[in-house]
Parts: sequence; C-alpha cells; structure tokens
Amino acid sequence: MKITRRSGDSMLDQIIDAVRQGQTWRAPIERVADAITGIFVPAITLIAILDWIIWLSLGVSGRLPEDWMDNNVGGWPFWSLQFAISVFVVACPCGIGLAAPTALFVGSGLAAKHGILVKGGGEAFQEASHLDCIVFDKTGTITEGGEPAVTDYQMPYGGEIDKVWGALLDLEQNSSHPIARAMVSFAASMNPPALWATAVDENPGKGMKGSFPVTAGTNSMQLDVIVGNETLMHDHNVAILSANVVPYRVARPTERRGSIFHIKWRFL
Repeated sequence: MKITRRSGDSMLDQIIDAVRQGQTWRAPIERVADAITGIFVPAITLIAILDWIIWLSLGVSGRLPEDWMDNNVGGWPFWSLQFAISVFVVACPCGIGLAAPTALFVGSGLAAKHGILVKGGGEAFQEASHLDCIVFDKTGTITEGGEPAVTDYQMPYGGEIDKVWGALLDLEQNSSHPIARAMVSFAASMNPPALWATAVDENPGKGMKGSFPVTAGTNSMQLDVIVGNETLMHDHNVAILSANVVPYRVARPTERRGSIFHIKWRFL
C-alpha cells in the first residue's frame, strides 16, 4: 500500500478550508466599522443617558406640564426613558457593525450559489469591487461550465464515412477525457453503425488509435483510425493536409479558441 496524501490534504479538505477562511477573513471595511463602532456606541449610550437625565430633571422639577406625563407608564422616570430609547433606535449603533459582515455573508452565499469559490474572504470581495477589467491566463480561464462540444469541423467525403463515425464513437467512449466526451456526442449524432475495436492504443496527452473489422458489401476490411492532436499525427507520419485527415475544434460555450484535433483513417 502506498499513501500519497495525508488525511486533511485532499481536494475536498482544501475546499472546506477555503470556505472557512472566506467566512472568517475580515475585510478592511469591517475593521473600519469596528473602530467607528468602538467610539460610536459609547457616544450614543452617553447621549441617551444624558437625554434621560435632562427629561427626568425637567419633569421632576415641575418645568413640564403634568398633563404631558401618562400615569400609566410609571411616572417621570419611565416617561423620560422613552426619549432615551428613541435615541438608541434612531442612532442604531449596531447597524454599522452588522452592515459589512451581513453584506459579505450574502455575497459569499450568492457566489457559492453560482459555483464561485472565493479565496481571501472579505478582503477579496472588497478589492474585487474596485476592478474594471480582469485578464486571466490559460490556467485561470473563466467559463460558463457545461460540457465541451464540437463547434467547427470539415465533413469528409467518401461512401464509407459512416463507418468512420462508428469507429470514432466506439474508440472515444472508452476515454473519460472532456474532448473524448465531446467527440462521442458528435459521432453519435451522425447515427453511425455499431463497430467494435479489435485493438486500441491510447497515448496520454495526444490521442487514441484503434483498428476495426468492417464489411463493404461482400468484402471484409480493416479500418484503422487515429484521433488526436498534431503531435500524434506527426508520430505516425500523417500529413495534416492529406485527403483523409479532417480537423475538428472542441470548445466550451464561452471559449473562442478551444482545442484542435484531427481524425485520420484508412481501409486495409
């Protein structure tokens, strides 16, 4: 048995850590709000107390008409307390401290709903709000998601081309590569006859090669198919511009360039 990673180093653990950091990493605006709240809350509390003392003093000293006070509220102390409570409600010192964290929680929730994992927490959200243009390299390309599909291709000529589609379908469905899945969907849309490979050779990072027994009328033949990039074609001395080599482009919905690969076949 060979252990390649320790517990806690898996991709799922890394995602969990990123989410946890995103929820606890405070934004600079939160620190500013905390600093303001540290001054604002005591100031509002002091003003509310002074307001209560002033109204209580005016009521007890007789400077306020007696009909202003509602005896059901408990006399001047409780009547004056209503003004102090009003100061707290209007000032709402807790709003400053809650606004930024609430906005960040809502923002991270919406991002997660759309499949976006934010690394960096509140600071990343705050910095991103000032960005006008973002340029991503190849490893950071943003896409809509979804399965890749064949977007451009040349339709080859030949009476036995349906067998090429059948061979391509059987060959590519053995691979889990996204380009292979795109080719399976494309080949299946051509409604080809069912073929089964007698030999399959897979070249990681390049493509696949397979041989298929086929019949044309009363004749039995062997169909050799090579599917892959230019490197695989060069490895088999295949001329890219030859008649029985056709290019295809596979891309996701929002990609403009995608990946180019070729199909080469021959009947023996």
